[in-house]
Amino acid sequence: MPPTPNVRRRWRKPLLFGALLLLIVVGTPVGLYLYHAGTANRELAEALAEADRLDPGWRLEELEARRAKIADKENSALHILAIMKLMPDNWRGDPQFYELFEQEVPEAQLNEAQVNWLRAELGKAPAALTEARKLKDLSRGRFPIAFTADGNPMTLACQEAIPVSNLLSHDVQLLAQDGKIDASLDSCRAFLNCARAIGDEPTLASVLIRFDYRRTVVTSTERVLAQGQPSAPGLLAMQQGLEEEARPLLLLAARAERARVDQSLRALESGQIRYVEHFTELLAKKERRLGIRPMSLLIPYYHALVLRHLNKVAEACKLPAARQAGRFEELDGFLLKLPEEIQMLHYGFSKLAEINRRSRAELRSAVAALAAERYRRDRGAWPAKGADLVAKGFLKAWPQDPFDGAPLRCKRLADGLVVYSIGQDGKDDGGHINRDNITAEGSDLGFRLWDVGSRRQPPRPPRPKMPGPQDDDPDVLPGGKEP
Repeated sequence: MPPTPNVRRRWRKPLLFGALLLLIVVGTPVGLYLYHAGTANRELAEALAEADRLDPGWRLEELEARRAKIADKENSALHILAIMKLMPDNWRGDPQFYELFEQEVPEAQLNEAQVNWLRAELGKAPAALTEARKLKDLSRGRFPIAFTADGNPMTLACQEAIPVSNLLSHDVQLLAQDGKIDASLDSCRAFLNCARAIGDEPTLASVLIRFDYRRTVVTSTERVLAQGQPSAPGLLAMQQGLEEEARPLLLLAARAERARVDQSLRALESGQIRYVEHFTELLAKKERRLGIRPMSLLIPYYHALVLRHLNKVAEACKLPAARQAGRFEELDGFLLKLPEEIQMLHYGFSKLAEINRRSRAELRSAVAALAAERYRRDRGAWPAKGADLVAKGFLKAWPQDPFDGAPLRCKRLADGLVVYSIGQDGKDDGGHINRDNITAEGSDLGFRLWDVGSRRQPPRPPRPKMPGPQDDDPDVLPGGKEP
C-alpha cells in the first residue's frame, strides 16, 4: 500500500535536509578546489602575460633559439673544445700552484721557483698551447648545450674548457717574464676570447664562469704592462677587446634564471618530471598544513609567485648599475619573507649584482688605463686628466663608475698612474687597491700603471697574507651553492 500524503510530507524535510547536508559536505571541498584552482591559474596567467609584456621571448626555448649564430670556422668555442683534446689528462692538478702564485706582485718579476714551475707545466702541452694562442683572432663563440626537462644544462662545456684558459694565463706570465711583451699581450687577448666564447649562453653558471675569466684577464693585462711596454697596435687591440667585453651580464643571468625556473615548474605541472627531494617534502608539508590546497594547486600558485618576483629582478637589471644595489637588496629582502619553497627555487641577486659591478668597474678601468698607456707612448707623458684621452681620440668617452655613476677616478702617483672606481665601500680611498681583499673597507677597484723606470722590478719576498675574508669566488653561487 503506498504511503499516504501525510507520511510523504513527514519524510520530505529530513530527506531535503540530508540532501542539503550531503551537498555541503561534498560541494564545499569541490567548490574550494575550483575556487583555488581558478585563482592559481589566473595568477599564473597574469604573471606569464606580465613577462611577455616586459620581456618578449623570455622562455628558455626562445632564449636558446635567438642566440647568435656563428660559423664553425669563426667559433672560438669549437676551437677550445678541439684544444681540450690536446690537453694532457689532469693537467695543472698540482696544488703547489696556489702556494707559488697566491701573492704575486704585478710589477715584480717572478722568482726562480715560479719560472721553473711555469716552464714545466707549459712544456706538458706544447700542441695545445700553439692552438690556444690562435684564439686571439677568434672573438665570437657559442658552446653546444642541451637542456634537461627541468631547464638545467645536461653538461656545461664552457666549464669543462677551463684548463684552456689556465693554459693561456700561465703563458701570459711566462712570456712577460721572458720580456716577450707583445706576445704576452696577444695571449691575454686569446684568454679574453675564452670568456667571449661563452657568448649569450642562457645559464647562470655560465655567467659566473665568465665573471671569473674577466677578472683574471684584467689582472693578467695589468701584469703585462707592469713588465714592459707593448706596442701601440697591441695595446689598441686589447683595449678594443675589453671594450667589447664590457657588456653587462646581469640581465642575461636574470633571464636565464627566470627561464630555468619557469621550465622546471612547467615540467612539474605537466608531469614531465616528478616531484623530487626536498621540494616534494616541503610541498607535502604545506599541503597537509593548508588542507584545502593540494599539490596540483600549489605548483601553479608558487609558479606565479616566483615568476612575478623574477620579472621584478629582470627589470631591476635594466637600471643603471649605480642604482641597482638598493633595488636588489629590497628584492632579496622580500624573497626572504616568502615561503621556503619559493626561496629554494632560485638565488638572490644582490650578491650577483655586486660581482657584476666589480667586474664592470675593473673592465672599464682597464680600458681607460690602456688608453692612458697608448697616450703615454704617443705623447711621452701621462695624461693630466681623463678628458685628455677623449679629446685626443684615445677613448670615445670617459667611463662611469658603476658604483656611484660618477666618472672613474684617475690619479697620478709617484711612480705611475691609477684609474679606479670607489668600489664596494662607496668611498674614494685615493686609488688604494687591496689585492688580497678587493672588497675590504678602505680599498678601491682599478688598474695600476707604472712609470717605465718602475716596471720589471726584481722578485720580492712573499708578502704576509692579509687577515679577513678573501675575494669572493664567482664560481660559487649566492647562498654558497655550486653552479
